[in-house]
Amino acid sequence: MNTQRLILRHGQLSDASFILSLLNQPSFYRYIADKSIYTKQQAEDYLQKTFIDGHQQQGFGPYIVANKQGVAMGMVGLFQREALAVPMKRLQNYYTRIKVSSATLPR
Repeated sequence: MNTQRLILRHGQLSDASFILSLLNQPSFYRYIADKSIYTKQQAEDYLQKTFIDGHQQQGFGPYIVANKQGVAMGMVGLFQREALAVPMKRLQNYYTRIKVSSATLPR
């Protein structure tokens, strides 16, 4: 998905260095969590499980946020959490409507 200034794209194993850096920033620890990702291999495993497998298995997940030059700047997305009280079927229906709506937006 593209906006005037940003690109939202699927994560790839080649994003491992960026993810390693992002997940180990003090602000990420403080406001999100310590994900225990300390090596490039762990970052690749995280990308595979969370970004790639998540999209394949659930049809949604996180995306890499990049500027128009393609430089990764962050991540954003939908995450399934067992602890949340939102029934999965309802969330999938909502997500499907979002995909349909965003696909029909003028470019």
